[in-house]
Amino acid sequence: MFPVDDVLIESTRRALARQPGLRFSVGASGTGKTTIAAAIGDRYGVGVLDTDARIYGSWHGRYDPVRHPASHAWATAPDPLGWQLALDPDAFSTLARVVPAGAVCCLALPAEVQASVWTSHADRREFVGIVARVTGVPDAVARFLALDRQLALAMARDAVAAGTPLLVRGPHDDPAESAARIARLIGLT
Repeated sequence: MFPVDDVLIESTRRALARQPGLRFSVGASGTGKTTIAAAIGDRYGVGVLDTDARIYGSWHGRYDPVRHPASHAWATAPDPLGWQLALDPDAFSTLARVVPAGAVCCLALPAEVQASVWTSHADRREFVGIVARVTGVPDAVARFLALDRQLALAMARDAVAAGTPLLVRGPHDDPAESAARIARLIGLT
């Protein structure tokens, strides 16, 4: 595991507070964060940074153990996926302490839709196949799916507890309509 550094969290909170134009969308896998952020960028002419692309791409090799303890621990673990599968979902609950109120919206899916996220898309099914090959984690796929469910529930719970707007999207919701709703919730309109 990794220690939660309260000084780092406070420093990050202050740095983000000095950037009033930043907005964030958070949510579990498959909730539409990337699709909706792109729609917001197109509709409102704002820049969008896809952090998944950065976290798993260009930022991956730059994690510092002091400034990025969780990412560094994950990136340097002998079995990064196994390391993630062993985490307690509560380890992810620091967002509400960092992001300024009114600058974030949490996306969620109904439980029955969230349960199908990993089987309804070819790329996600492929990832589940990768999880199945993780060694040293008994029932890795079941553990992964349970962790995904727990994270989705924890993110929604933490959003509500922090007063962060929670947008529960249906499986057929129009991304443009969701983008307009989120833009209102995070103060873009």
